[in-house]
Amino acid sequence: MIRVLNCAPDEELRRLRGVILTLRGYDVVSPSTPKDAIYEMYSGNFDVLLLCHQLGIENCQLGVENSDMLCETFKQRF
Repeated sequence: MIRVLNCAPDEELRRLRGVILTLRGYDVVSPSTPKDAIYEMYSGNFDVLLLCHQLGIENCQLGVENSDMLCETFKQRF
């Protein structure tokens, strides 16, 4: 089964994506913060890192620097 790490600042979008992906047969983990996402990366194996487009918006809760940090951590880990 393909494991997806679903990262999004908007709780409703994160939940909806998680539900849709789960219904399509994916094993989905949807952490609520960048810190939680990094923890999940180190504690499990993932095939896909799904980053919401909102992670790149400066006014977003997570911010650009955090999406870059998530991508770099994912690259280093996998």
